[in-house]
Amino acid sequence: AGPQWVSDAAWLSLAEDAARRDLGLHFHLLESPAQAACAKILYPEGVLHRLQSLGVFEAHVSVAHFTQATESDIVDAARMGLVIVSNPGSNMRLGNGPPDIARWRAAGLDVALGTDNCAFQDNEDYLSELRLGSLLARGAVAAGKSDAAATFLMGTDVGARAMFATDAGRLALGMKADLVALDLSRLRGIYLDRDTDLLGAVIARGLGSDVLMTMVDGVERYRRGRLADLRRNQAAELAAKAAEASRSAGKGAALAAAEIAEALRSHYARLAQ
Repeated sequence: AGPQWVSDAAWLSLAEDAARRDLGLHFHLLESPAQAACAKILYPEGVLHRLQSLGVFEAHVSVAHFTQATESDIVDAARMGLVIVSNPGSNMRLGNGPPDIARWRAAGLDVALGTDNCAFQDNEDYLSELRLGSLLARGAVAAGKSDAAATFLMGTDVGARAMFATDAGRLALGMKADLVALDLSRLRGIYLDRDTDLLGAVIARGLGSDVLMTMVDGVERYRRGRLADLRRNQAAELAAKAAEASRSAGKGAALAAAEIAEALRSHYARLAQ
């Protein structure tokens, strides 16, 4: 969930193991104002400097959020070649503010885009989330301009690198056949000017409901409402059963969470006096 939950000894062990086995390390970083305040106390030299001293960047690393990053954090991240996975819908819904994607890109950072299982809307529509990311990536200076190709790469090439996948994210010889086919009829509408960039139209108008087919490593997983050999209503029924079972098993955790929440309220109320 973040560096603040991991001891230096654990980081040393994780980093050594990941580097030895050529694995990636992915973790949340500077997501909320509370985390930023905590990091300032725990890592006065800078959180990325501390992680570097522990050997974390000897492995492949990507981080989620980064919303509360300072200018020095951004400079450090760019110097270390850190891949940022922005989750704009989640950040704003949880009150952590919009990610400054335009500033990150200007500093030379590679930015992928995720949802953190809490997208801008409750439909986990990745194309809608990409659209939100593209608007945030414009910045004040580039207002009115849009780079559809750069936005598309957030979900493909850079997205694959954020997951440490070297054989996915691009359509090229030797890469896995990970494909998505879209129905363009709704996107085109009654008329789409022939000078309109088609990729730009997909970014501006695309929805998950436009997806006709998905393929993973050459294996078709979804086509026109069917998930492989499973119909959508069957998938929904199984998902509902799993969710209900999880809820039943988690009643004790819910009670514990309520107790923790009340303890936190009392703690901060005393600090405010």
